[in-house]
Amino acid sequence: MKHTWKVAVAVAVLAGSAGVAKADLTLDGQTGLFINPTAEVAAKGSPEIQANYQRLSTLNTHFNTYGIGGAIGVADKLELSGNYNRTSVEGYHDNSWRVGAKYQLLQRAEKGFDLAVGGNFGNEGLVEAEIDHYNVYVAGTKAFNSSSTRAPIEGTLGLRWDRFSAYGNNESKFSVYAGANVPLNRTGEFSLVGEVGSKIIDGGETPYSIGLRYHPSNSGFTVGAGLGRPTLLNSAFGGTSWFAQVGYQFGK
Repeated sequence: MKHTWKVAVAVAVLAGSAGVAKADLTLDGQTGLFINPTAEVAAKGSPEIQANYQRLSTLNTHFNTYGIGGAIGVADKLELSGNYNRTSVEGYHDNSWRVGAKYQLLQRAEKGFDLAVGGNFGNEGLVEAEIDHYNVYVAGTKAFNSSSTRAPIEGTLGLRWDRFSAYGNNESKFSVYAGANVPLNRTGEFSLVGEVGSKIIDGGETPYSIGLRYHPSNSGFTVGAGLGRPTLLNSAFGGTSWFAQVGYQFGK
């Protein structure tokens, strides 16, 4: 956990002013980084969808996951989201799904940063086990400008609580996470996205991701790719996942 807070401090000391950026989607369909939600919400009247592929190498085998999800702003500060995944390993298939909501308490236009609370419920198919997954979180996101002519860096800090339930057994844990979206060119079309968090299950592995996103100007399309430990399978068994993501925002 101490390493997570080091990342959090590094993000927080960046200086600058607030800005507005398109809210991209996580691998499970809510607005955020690749794994964790940010405090941004989907714009009202401009729903977003995404499809992704993940390949996890662990336990001397490969897991292939195909997913589709999306988010919609049903009010100025309220987002609803959902996702469905299908995982295949050596001829066996598992299905996972998630639904969630996020409400923005503070907006950067008024306070200089975004603050949001949210929750999710889903079912994780995990190697012949059906696991109910409950999750609540609070996240803060701030934009930092080093130059008025460049797209801002965005940093996010979050606190989350996860509960897993299967066959009458329950496990819950608080964790923290930190991440940043760093533009690689002046207009922010290319960006480096990275995040790390403390463990979400006892005895598990540290979740993290790092990758690139491309969002061309005046377009609703977004493409991303990277590596890390983005899934419950990663948290339980370790290994590294490679992932790719394609998204589209309607109403652009």
